[in-house]
Amino acid sequence: MKRFYLLALAAALAFAGCGKDKDEKIPPPTEDENFASLFDPAFLQILEDRGYITDAENITPQDVAAITELDVSGSSDSYGSLTSLQGIEYFESLETLNCSFNELTVLDVSQNTKLTHLNCYFNMLTELDVSGCTVLAYLNCSCNELTELDTSSNTKLMYFDCSYNQLKSIIISGCSGDGYLDFSDNEIESLVIGDCPE
Repeated sequence: MKRFYLLALAAALAFAGCGKDKDEKIPPPTEDENFASLFDPAFLQILEDRGYITDAENITPQDVAAITELDVSGSSDSYGSLTSLQGIEYFESLETLNCSFNELTVLDVSQNTKLTHLNCYFNMLTELDVSGCTVLAYLNCSCNELTELDTSSNTKLMYFDCSYNQLKSIIISGCSGDGYLDFSDNEIESLVIGDCPE
């Protein structure tokens, strides 16, 4: 009987521990704390190579706080090798990002709330999250492998090119009558366009 109670207590503690871990949030790094481990190493190396940071192995929030523009793109002649932009969420002042001509499959810039221009064309993206980018005016995500895309929160879009994907569903809201929209060469089954001027 005693053994049964011990097993029951151990199980209860294990479940309690699991629940606690799920609810706990990792505290944000302090201003001068090295948080290189939170970044994709290849992304950090590109940042160092292109002069955005001085040391890819020792980077602090202060090092990226004032960066407003990032160009980590490859080129049509020489594709970049980036497969992840893990850590991009810490660039709180970022307004322009060019990560085109790489090997990215997932891109989440939902926490880059000041982003106005995003070039991510010619990757292998299957997921793109721009949900928090409410001031995004320019988005070129053409030539990827996206099957769905929600830009309903991007009500400031003036230029939107999502051509040459595998999109079956697109949600667009608040587009400008003077803007540019290209969703050609997709597999559109559902297109929702709302709040656009006549």
